[in-house]
Amino acid sequence: MSMAGSEKATLLLLSGGSLVGQNVVQAIADRRDDVHLIATNSTARAPSLLDFDEVHLLPTTRDHENAVLDRIIDIVRSTRIDLIVPCRDDDVLACARLVERAPELRSKTLAGSVETAEAMLDKHESWAFSQKYRLPFAASVLLDAPDLAERLNGPASFPLIVKPRSGFASHSATIVNDMSQLLGMAPNSELVAQEFLGDPARVTAYMSSVAGGAVPLFHSFEGDKVSIQTVIGPDGEHNDIIVTRHVMRSGVSLNVEIDDAEDAHSLGRTCTAAFADAGWRGPLNIQCLRRPDGSLAIHEYNGRFTGATASRLHLGFDEVGTALRVFAGIDLAPSQIGLPRLAIGKQMVTRSVPQSFETELKASGHWRRTKP
Repeated sequence: MSMAGSEKATLLLLSGGSLVGQNVVQAIADRRDDVHLIATNSTARAPSLLDFDEVHLLPTTRDHENAVLDRIIDIVRSTRIDLIVPCRDDDVLACARLVERAPELRSKTLAGSVETAEAMLDKHESWAFSQKYRLPFAASVLLDAPDLAERLNGPASFPLIVKPRSGFASHSATIVNDMSQLLGMAPNSELVAQEFLGDPARVTAYMSSVAGGAVPLFHSFEGDKVSIQTVIGPDGEHNDIIVTRHVMRSGVSLNVEIDDAEDAHSLGRTCTAAFADAGWRGPLNIQCLRRPDGSLAIHEYNGRFTGATASRLHLGFDEVGTALRVFAGIDLAPSQIGLPRLAIGKQMVTRSVPQSFETELKASGHWRRTKP
């Protein structure tokens, strides 16, 4: 269905005030007149919420999932919604449970099976999923494994990166350099030790400089990330894949470029087929790093759009438009933003939240734009 002369497409973004939500809004910026945007959010103090036509204040999904799902069902029953879009990892799992609870919403919800959502949310389950489908995920072990020391025995195993089982962008990740450091963090069923995919020499050089008394004011071991993005349709079909290379700082993409490496595209096709077979439907993001030997290894899966969705539009990949087309049968006009570019940079924008907006949203739990 073309949007020309038709009723606006209505999108419901869960956690719409998040970075991912901001990227979805940016990805349809030059087609905004064709879309009615509704957001849920757990806080009223998010300036980007002012870009929406309606906002519903909900509790956090992680701590109040059942209440959030009840509210989402109420919103869908009272408003014509064409597409439900999760913007945080917790929302991805909640949406998978939503379609189990309300199967009639399956065709308009960007989510697949609960089991696959859990495999993406949990780093250890991601590794187990990858083992099942023979995907090159970074070697991983739980810190409560009874044979932890034996499985990681030998100097070649270190350094390792220890991170929470649930999380993204390497938040709360720690690099450990020997067995004594690792065992000092164990046992812990909420932590996973993962193969360090960067250059160990950088870690060694940094540790030597610190031991010598020279501590850098700023430092990071983040390397260039390889990101693979696609959309798996409601019937499991999947076609277009984009691979990009990202310069990372503090888990945020600062620079994005097209990556034409054939091994990355091949990996993307293999992973997409595996997730489609496992029952995933909607966006799929595969985050990788290259080992020092040049081989690709996956370190994270995401079943959602990402903080680089708008950047990929500038590179000619309209994933939001694709999702609307294959799930809702709605064809947005081609974006004029999405003309192929060679590289994308980001800049900071300063915004504020009016007191009247926060007061109204907190008082009633719902805000609606009254002026165009």
